[in-house]
Formats: sequence, C-alpha cells, structure tokens
Amino acid sequence: MPAPADALPADMLPADMLIGLLRAPQGLVALAPADWYPLLLAARDGGLIGALAARAEADGVLDRLPAPARDALVGGRRVGDHHDFMLRWEARRVRRALADCGQPFLLLKGAAYALLDLPSSRGRLTGDIDILVRREGLPAVEASLQAHGWQPTEADAYDQRYYRQYMHELPPLRHRERGTVVDVHHTISPPTSRIKIDGGRLWSMAQPIGDTGFFTLAPTDLVLHAVIHLFHEGNVDTGIRDLADIDALLRHFGRDETFWESLLRRADSLGAGRVAFYGLRYAAMLFGTPVPPATLAATARWRPASPMLKLMDGLIVEALLSYRRREAVRARVATWMLYVRSHWRRMPPLMLAGHLLRKLFHRPAPT
Repeated sequence: MPAPADALPADMLPADMLIGLLRAPQGLVALAPADWYPLLLAARDGGLIGALAARAEADGVLDRLPAPARDALVGGRRVGDHHDFMLRWEARRVRRALADCGQPFLLLKGAAYALLDLPSSRGRLTGDIDILVRREGLPAVEASLQAHGWQPTEADAYDQRYYRQYMHELPPLRHRERGTVVDVHHTISPPTSRIKIDGGRLWSMAQPIGDTGFFTLAPTDLVLHAVIHLFHEGNVDTGIRDLADIDALLRHFGRDETFWESLLRRADSLGAGRVAFYGLRYAAMLFGTPVPPATLAATARWRPASPMLKLMDGLIVEALLSYRRREAVRARVATWMLYVRSHWRRMPPLMLAGHLLRKLFHRPAPT
C-alpha cells in the first residue's frame, strides 16, 4: 500500500498521486489543499475523476472531503453515471437495429462492464459501444446499422480499405442524429498482428449477462481484451484509465481462486502470453493489484529478454505517469516509442512502412 497522503513526497507528480489515491482512497482525507487542483486536473484529463469518486464513496471517505473537492468529484461521478445510463440505452438501440438481420453480437469493453455492473464501470467515461459479431456476418450487421442511422466516419478510401482488409473491426459508425459511435469487431486483435485470435474461439466461451438478454466474453477474455487494447492499440493517452480497468477486472474476477489458472491457460492457448505478462506485471507494479505470487511466477515463461523488459518498464512508467510532468520531452518520446512498438506488433515490416509513410505525407483534402 502507498504511504498516507500527508506523507507523500513534496515533489509527487499528479499522475503518481492519482494512482496512489485510486489504490487507497482514504488518503484523500489528508490531502494538502494545494494538491487538489493538480490531482483533479490529472483525474479529469485521464478520464478517471468519476472512478476516483466511486472509489472514495466505496471507502466511505467522500463525505469527509473539503466541499469544493467533494463537489468536483460528485460532479465527475454524475457524468459517469450519465455515461452508464446512455451506454445501456444505446446498447438496446443496437440490439433493436440488429434484431432483423439474424446476426448475434457480444458486448465488449465499457458496454460489457456497464451491463455486468462491474466495479470498473462505476464512474467510468465511455465514448462508444463496442460489439463483436461473427466475421461472416459483418455485411449484414453493417447494413442493418446503417439502415438505423449509423454512418461510416472514415470517408478516405485508403482508411476504408485498411480497416476492411487488415483490421479486426469495421470503420467506426456514427449515428447521424445522436452522434453515438458503434465499433463493430469480428475479433479482438488485427489479423496481421503477432497475436492472431480466431473470433470463433471467443464465441465458444461467450456468456449471458444475467437476464438482460445480452451476451459478452468470458471473464478471462474480457481481461485479455483489455490488456491487448492497452499494449497493442498504441494509444497510451488513456493508459492510466486502461490500466485501472485491468486492475478492477483482476480484483473482481480474481476473488474466484480458479480464475488465475484459467487466465494463464487461456492466454497460452490464444497466443496472448506476452501481453498477459505485461498486464499482470504493470497492474501489480503500479496499482498494487493482488495478483497471486504463483501466477506472476508462472508468467515468467512469457517474459521478454532483460534489456527489452528494462526498456518497457521505463517506457510504461514514463508514458503513464508523466502527465504534465517536468520531463515532458521524455514523456513524449516514451509515448511515441510505445506507439511505434504497437504498430510493429500489429503489422509486418513492409506493411508498417507503407502505412506510416501514408500517414506521414497524406493530408486530408480541405472541406
């Protein structure tokens, strides 16, 4: 556990403090007045102010905080609650849109967390609905969603071809009236990636979400999707929130002692051992996630070579904890290196070179 907030070093940086207080919200009570603004700014920009409020409320400390800070946290929680309400409502609209096309779908990520009422959903900000359908059903699903108002957001012919040939999802679809976005996946990693996951294997372990009529991935697959998203998508701007999701998922599902062995077996069978290693390592390292020592020891078979692991440790800590920190150049370099690494893991070298050159020199036409 981290030291109490009144014992935090004077040069503690906002993201460091945010993670420490997400781990131990009781430290909020002793927070110095001067620390509230940078903390709330980091929490807001990291999409975690509602989650921080939810954890403070669960620990019984929310009502003991200074009124301005409490009001800011409560406001963030209410925004998160509104996102939760809209996710549930929008999921029902998607179900209605797909009712006649004969294609089943699974809820992923934030929508799944909300419908499952997982701790990771409390106060969480979510911008879109992610669903998984069978690959052969993509044309019917896309046509049905478009008929109900969701339109492609990618007009560029290259981007359309890139998504449809090489990615694990269709180009995002945005509703023409509500502005809500649906991401339609057929698996959880690009077919060109080092991790090639047959979507059918995900369906084989799909589970109902209570009596809601919705379905989602098995708990092990929810966790693996979260770690693949963080370590293969290349967007570390939301890295703290994504790692907080992984922490919350592991804490929740890990209450069942059989979960940990199931997670290891599933990661091994799907070829996702390396990202599972990283997910468990950095959740335990930064969030204090109570991963059993035997589980951490078992992931050693997926551990990279020591020089690479040392580099990854430095990049992850620098990129995730460096929000508005003094060493801004180092943080930008770390973020860029992780972005390049994610693309290297997702594409063969020639494809990657062509893609990056295209993105570097292509400029959208003026509108």
